[in-house]
Amino acid sequence: MDTSQQNAAGLALRAIYLTKAISLALQAIQIRYGVPHKSTLYRQFLTSEVSRVNYLGYRLYRALPFLYELRCVLDWSCTTTSLTMYDWLKLEDINASLYLVKCDNVLNRATHKQGDKQTKMTKFCNGICLFFILICVIWAPMLVSNSCHDSAL
Repeated sequence: MDTSQQNAAGLALRAIYLTKAISLALQAIQIRYGVPHKSTLYRQFLTSEVSRVNYLGYRLYRALPFLYELRCVLDWSCTTTSLTMYDWLKLEDINASLYLVKCDNVLNRATHKQGDKQTKMTKFCNGICLFFILICVIWAPMLVSNSCHDSAL
């Protein structure tokens, strides 16, 4: 073995040793302070209360691809349960839907009385802007690919 391979092997061993030392230190801290109470263990920090910040953070968290599913699978793997993974995912989805409905009731419907018309600003912001965003997302790639294809001929 030449010197560069020995240095690389030594560096890899040091990295593994450092990772294991950090892992043991974190385990020691957990043993010292104990496992949190069950009611706080299963509660997510974004769904603990209803506010605009939590609502927007939760929507962003759900919009990130596969992050929600990874957390659900990891929770299911680490939790003592009789549910199958499919049932656990359904339960988490129900919990997410209930939180979003609760946010809608508290944040949006509290100021809007039932039967009143939506304001023009609400219709413009939610309807027209979303319409143009969807048109851009759906039609823009097709128009760009068609124009590129036509110019190649």
